[in-house]
Amino acid sequence: MTFAFYFDHNVERVIADGLRRMDLDVLAALDDGMGTASDSHLLDRSTELGRLLVTRDRDFVELTARRLRQGPPFSSVVMLRGSQAGFGAVIRDLELLAKAGSDDDGMNPLIYVPFRR
Repeated sequence: MTFAFYFDHNVERVIADGLRRMDLDVLAALDDGMGTASDSHLLDRSTELGRLLVTRDRDFVELTARRLRQGPPFSSVVMLRGSQAGFGAVIRDLELLAKAGSDDDGMNPLIYVPFRR
């Protein structure tokens, strides 16, 4: 099983394009008609679609904490770290995450990429 991604509007298209070239499943909120949706609606949509939400928006840290306390359940959020990491490192680590997916994974509420080495 591989994970599919749902990119919010804060993630650079070059990252999505890089993952698509690797035949990974990426859907951008803009392409899904959700370009102006609230963070909460984006998280609901990614959960509905069974996709990990990928973002640079730090507001999702608080949103995931609130959802853990109050519900409803949600898909994992992948938080892209600051811009000092190049696109290549982000693409490489998202590929690893996607290909390492299993039925038991996706339960981490918040995953930071690129991974610290």
